[in-house]
Amino acid sequence: MARKEKQKRTSKEKGQEQNKENKEKNNTLMNSRKLRKFEKQAWIILLVAIGIIVILGIVFYFVYGQKEFSWHGIKFVKAPFGNSSIYLYWTNFSTTIYKNGSEMSTEGTVYFRKDPRFIFGVDVEINDSIKFVKNKTVYVSIEEPLRECEDNLFAVFGFGTFLTVYGLDIKGATANESLVRKNIPFVNCSTHENNTVIIIKSSKETAIKQTAENCYEISFKKCEILKALEKFELLLLEQRVKNT
Repeated sequence: MARKEKQKRTSKEKGQEQNKENKEKNNTLMNSRKLRKFEKQAWIILLVAIGIIVILGIVFYFVYGQKEFSWHGIKFVKAPFGNSSIYLYWTNFSTTIYKNGSEMSTEGTVYFRKDPRFIFGVDVEINDSIKFVKNKTVYVSIEEPLRECEDNLFAVFGFGTFLTVYGLDIKGATANESLVRKNIPFVNCSTHENNTVIIIKSSKETAIKQTAENCYEISFKKCEILKALEKFELLLLEQRVKNT
């Protein structure tokens, strides 16, 4: 009797050991499958990441690496500014200068600080196209106070230079009557209706709007003055290409 009970216990223990071994084998098999699945997923993620890096590298080269590119029919050249890390984007264009009642054709060069392909976020509301009253002074009137930004001086100076190279006779002005000085007249859309007037002012939006037949308002939020003015310049160049 005792012998039979001993045999039963031994058989039961063997069965338990066998079940334990089977469970361990199953667990090992499941862990092995999970590991293979994880490794497969890891390889897929790695290959996708490598593919994205390669694509971004190609895009970066063709967008930023090229020294010459065309944008809306305008050929630009990317070049460093002196020995600095700043790059300028320049283009040549033909222009007509009106002087003393006569016309003279010449070549002009314009420089952009921002990449013309990425001047986004400027709302444009122009009736048809930007037009200037022929043989008339163009007034660039600043509505002060402008928001204090490090680009203000460079942006306004560059804008004036561009308009001059574009063939326009420009004169600086103020849109604030209290800030009138000897050589700085008070000019807005109402005071000089027979001249083209461009008003630059700080605002809650960055936009270019035609507010009257001969009047354009360039507004900028935060410190986006350079972007707003260079967008206006780009519109003029694109317009010139379109009309030639």
